[in-house]
Amino acid sequence: MLMTRNIKVQGNNTDAWGCQILTSDFTEANSEVRVGRTFIDQVEIYNCSQYDTWKAALRFDSNKLGFSRVSNSAIYSGLGIGLEIAFSENVEIINNNFY
Repeated sequence: MLMTRNIKVQGNNTDAWGCQILTSDFTEANSEVRVGRTFIDQVEIYNCSQYDTWKAALRFDSNKLGFSRVSNSAIYSGLGIGLEIAFSENVEIINNNFY
């Protein structure tokens, strides 16, 4: 299993909190709807997520209007969950390594 990639997202070690990549739909104060979309291919996500929470390294939360794809990537060495998909639709997860 090859974990390294040319593009690397790396969290820091402050207070057991690395980082997270969040995709969500939301509504602005002027009622304009923002649609979340994420396209990740061949990316290494290292030392992300938060210990003892649902704050995963890669999160899709309330993301129903857009389309997202995560492919050929590696998510590893975080202190919590690698991937969370909650209240979301149209998310493709293809050929990834989670460790």
